Amino acid sequence: MDGMLKRLYVFNYGGPIFVIQINKSKIRIFTRMNHKALLEGMAIVANLVRRYANDKVFVKPPYVGFFGKNYILVGRVTRDRFAAPALGLIRRIVLKLDEFGDLPTDYLVRIVLDQMPEKNKYRVEII
Repeated sequence: MDGMLKRLYVFNYGGPIFVIQINKSKIRIFTRMNHKALLEGMAIVANLVRRYANDKVFVKPPYVGFFGKNYILVGRVTRDRFAAPALGLIRRIVLKLDEFGDLPTDYLVRIVLDQMPEKNKYRVEII
């Protein structure tokens, strides 16, 4: 994760759940979205499913994503060369989330953070 991802978008097949923004020293987690953001997120999910769901994985620089049984994760990589390792991390997170199925957002956030390498070097802020 160290310098690999700028953002991580966590969706279910209905829309956005939360967004993780990563910088050098801080992880900001956005769990509340206004009506407009929710509708835009739903449109993004519909578009992703229409374009890529048969592939399970997509790489469209600077974005990479993975479709799980219950969740879709999309990462914005800092550099194109990080696409493969970022996709591996995203796949691991999706598979872990799918093990648990539907959970409240705070549990999902904890599961995602637990899967992230070097998570202890960041200050986490939930918004």
